[in-house]
Amino acid sequence: MNIFTNKNKLSKLSLAALIVLMIGGLFYWYEWRPAEIRRECSWVKVTVPEQPRITKEEALASMKSEEYLKCLNDNAEIKEGYRRLCDLYLKEEQEHVPEKIYYKKSQKEQYEFCTHEKGL
Repeated sequence: MNIFTNKNKLSKLSLAALIVLMIGGLFYWYEWRPAEIRRECSWVKVTVPEQPRITKEEALASMKSEEYLKCLNDNAEIKEGYRRLCDLYLKEEQEHVPEKIYYKKSQKEQYEFCTHEKGL
């Protein structure tokens, strides 16, 4: 008689565990997972790269660099704007700026792409 009651308790316990697991799985799939995906997709990580220190000597040396002088020579016939184009080769004196990471609110297209990519 004792064997049947233990089997009955075991089957009831197994059924209860199965129901709890099913409810937990459904809660995860339909509530927790979508909320986490929406939270992750609401913000976009933006990284501003590190900028090395440039000394005064390096800045002055960039005015004598081959690239800068070649640019001035190649664009001498252009009357307007060539100096601004060639200024891209110049370096300015600056202190070291470490990498910066910040988050900004995602735009509608970014949010929709992210949620679609993650399965919502």
